[in-house]
Amino acid sequence: MFLKKIWILIFTVLALFSLSSCELPSADDINDSVEFPESYSITYQVKNKEGVIKTVIKTVDSEENVYFKSGKEELLFIKSSESYTEYKKDSDGAFVATEDISVDESYIEKATEEIKEYAEQSKKQYIPGMKSRGEQELLGRNCKVFGIKLGGDSHNVSYSYYVDEETGICFGFESDMLLADNSVPTDDTMFTCIEFITKDIPSLKGMISE
Repeated sequence: MFLKKIWILIFTVLALFSLSSCELPSADDINDSVEFPESYSITYQVKNKEGVIKTVIKTVDSEENVYFKSGKEELLFIKSSESYTEYKKDSDGAFVATEDISVDESYIEKATEEIKEYAEQSKKQYIPGMKSRGEQELLGRNCKVFGIKLGGDSHNVSYSYYVDEETGICFGFESDMLLADNSVPTDDTMFTCIEFITKDIPSLKGMISE
C-alpha cells in the first residue's frame, strides 16, 4: 500500500506536467533508479508520527541468504538450491525453522518489503517541482539532497530526501511544517540510514545454532 501511494503520487504529477516538459524521466528510468548491491547490509532508524523509534535492518550475504529485522521481529532465510528455509527466533532467542516447507524470492520480498519502502522514497526526486539542495556526505558516501516546499512563508510544509549517489537508495527522509510561524510535528514517518555495508558481509548461516 505504501509503495502504491508513492507511484500514484509520482505518475499523477508526471501526467500533469507531461504536456509542458520534454525532459521528464521515463518509467524505465524511474524503475532503474534504485539498485541494491548483490551483497549488503542496510540499517534504518525509523520514527513514526507518535514518536516511536525502531530499527529496521536487511542483510543479504554473498550466498543470497537474507536476514531481516523490524523492531522486535526478526526473520532469517537460508538458501538451498533455488528455494529458502525460513527461520524465526524461539523463546530462547535461537533461530529455528518455522515449518517444514520452502519459500521463494517473492515470499522474501513481501516479508522484507519495509526496507524497499524506505529505499525507494528516493524516486520522489522525479516529481516536478522537486529541487536539488546540493550534496551531503552520509556514512562516508556522497548523497544528493532533494526537497520541495509547499505553502507560503508563515504556513508551509517541506520535505527533504537524501539519496545515495551510487545506488539511488534513499538514505533519509525529513519533513517540517510551519503554521503561523510556529513549527509543528507532521504525520509523516521519518527515517535515517545509520549503517550501509557492501563488503565483507559474513555468512548468515552462522546465525543458526548447530
